[in-house]
Amino acid sequence: MIARLTPAALLAVFPAAAAETVEIKGRVTNQLSEEKYRAVQIVVTDRLGVELGHARPDGQGRYELKITGPRYIILKARLEGFPEALYQLDTEEIKESTKDREENRAFGELRTPTYYQNITFGAKGGVPLSLEDLLVRENPAVVKAYQAARRQKEAGDLKQAVVSLERLVQRYPDFYIGYIDLGMILAAQQENDRALEVFAQAQKLRPEHSWAYVGLGLALNNRVFRVFSG
Repeated sequence: MIARLTPAALLAVFPAAAAETVEIKGRVTNQLSEEKYRAVQIVVTDRLGVELGHARPDGQGRYELKITGPRYIILKARLEGFPEALYQLDTEEIKESTKDREENRAFGELRTPTYYQNITFGAKGGVPLSLEDLLVRENPAVVKAYQAARRQKEAGDLKQAVVSLERLVQRYPDFYIGYIDLGMILAAQQENDRALEVFAQAQKLRPEHSWAYVGLGLALNNRVFRVFSG
């Protein structure tokens, strides 16, 4: 349900937020006691952490709630003694996959699109591959500052975008995506030595993730090309 981005699209602008009312249903899949099921706290937020709704499962682990929010919404499930379960939902995908939506218009009824998301505690997630996957794990204040820097970049103010991203990674030295975007802008401006330093820092933060290696290759290729062409 999460849109995947290639390294070449790292600097793409975020889609505009549009409110959409959806219903979310599912169940906790662990074989927990009735008391444990009801102890689960389910919270839905936007990507900046603003709460849109919350619920608790019944004795069989089933839950449902209706929310109105932007395209991307975050489902968080908490249970004491377990790591937080985290899911990102794309309401555009929900809308497209609801087959009876148009059929109901003919009968004067428009049902709320429904998304079914089961929750599993203790499951090991894979390495995040998309921008959305990575951002959902970040502090909302960091995401807000990062999006401001991206808007500067999209407006063509690359100098200010570099300044904003440099300040961001100085303040939050573990913010992997900030280094990636900063390095991409520097490489595009042929500031390859600085770009290599930035991508090397990103690689140290997430050695299992591919984007830092893509950036390193890009900056090295730029530097070699300038040597042979100059």
